[in-house]
Amino acid sequence: MNDIPALQNRDLPPTADLIEDALGDTCPIWERFLKALEDPDLRVTVSWRWYVDGGWLGKVMRGTRNFAWLSLWVGVGRVTVYFPEAHRALLVDLDLSETLRARTLHQPPVGTSVPVSIDLRTDADLDDALTVLRQKLTLC
Repeated sequence: MNDIPALQNRDLPPTADLIEDALGDTCPIWERFLKALEDPDLRVTVSWRWYVDGGWLGKVMRGTRNFAWLSLWVGVGRVTVYFPEAHRALLVDLDLSETLRARTLHQPPVGTSVPVSIDLRTDADLDDALTVLRQKLTLC
């Protein structure tokens, strides 16, 4: 995972041009992910907000409930979904890449939740992100 945050200027909210500049070659995958979120069956919205401790973060929401966090890093967009620790076995049984499945199995919890983070670089990453997000939406 890339650890250099992008778009750290509070006065410059994410725009298509800024996102494209930050993500470079991975921008088409990011755009396809955002387009997939427009599916009416998902019933989610994305809103961006500035956080002092995280820069610009996107919230994937259904109504007032937050289902995922979006973040932008130099060269890659990231989707993070938090699940209750009790759902870890369910996550490992999803149709995910072996790499993500193994990482999820061994991911240390944050409080009582397991964060599942996916860097969007490839079609496989996009599939994983949508699978994880759909699973979260079915649990709530």
